[in-house]
Amino acid sequence: MSALGRFRRPPLAFLEPCTDNEANRLASLRAERIVAALEMARRHPEIYTHDADSDMAERSAMLDIALRLRISEDQVRELHGTARWAMRRLPMLWTQARDGFATMTAVRQVVTHLHAILPATDAPQELHDAVAAVIAKIDQAASEWVLTCATEAFRRRVKRRIDAISGDLAARRHTGRWQTAR
Repeated sequence: MSALGRFRRPPLAFLEPCTDNEANRLASLRAERIVAALEMARRHPEIYTHDADSDMAERSAMLDIALRLRISEDQVRELHGTARWAMRRLPMLWTQARDGFATMTAVRQVVTHLHAILPATDAPQELHDAVAAVIAKIDQAASEWVLTCATEAFRRRVKRRIDAISGDLAARRHTGRWQTAR
């Protein structure tokens, strides 16, 4: 009998998650690998295209990933955007996801709510700094809440906290846009 004959499942069965933490860890790892693959396709477009067009290479890599994972390109794009944003701007929450304590759904909820308060690129630097401070506060709070809250309670808390903190930011952003439009 071969060494593989002793397994009841295929040899790659050890990659199947046994707990929620393992499933969360694998989901965040998959998202990180999607980010890495698409960044590599952008840096080295010759791998995917003959004319070295980085946009086409990224789209090709996205299609390749979608086919291999049996998910849509939109899901790959969403995973890529969520993971990339969280890895750069929500380090504490992303650490919880990598450790298996936060689901990708929770990370996506925080990222989605925070996108609503991002200032325009031509906004004053003080507004960008204020938003960065809000993001840091939300990151800290969300990384603690994700350990104790159910999914819906977590979403409500994040939304309420962002609304409470960013109320002043919305007024300043509106005033800033109105002043620059004159």
